[in-house]
Amino acid sequence: MSEEKFEQFLDDYRLLIEAGFSAVKLCDETAAHRLFCAAEVLRSDAPEWALGLGYIALNKLEVKKAAQIFKEVLEQHPDYHIAQTFYGLALLFSKETRQEGERLIKDSMNKTDDPSVKNLGRVSLEFAETDLKKSKAPFFTGAE
Repeated sequence: MSEEKFEQFLDDYRLLIEAGFSAVKLCDETAAHRLFCAAEVLRSDAPEWALGLGYIALNKLEVKKAAQIFKEVLEQHPDYHIAQTFYGLALLFSKETRQEGERLIKDSMNKTDDPSVKNLGRVSLEFAETDLKKSKAPFFTGAE
């Protein structure tokens, strides 16, 4: 593809990212993956496409894979607060890493003014407190 044609598509980067997250919400993993990979072709140095791949894994409850992706994003972009919050959320699912996840979420909430990051952090911490820290699974009555 010529450089001129390639440049035309750079403006579509954000559209690909938004469409990818929409596809995840619609449970269309194939479309979401393709959209995030197309975004990677346009801007491989940007973090959003990788965040999207981690979001796919998190939605599938592949929390180890999601955590690894978010960690890699943070290694490249340490001040990317949404990635830190998602990384913390992924860590919440394991008892061994839950405290670290809570710490990361609180840290990102304190460092940002972005209301969406703060909201995600608040909801994640509430989820950990009300659902993950219970001694019994909420779905099975009589479970011990």
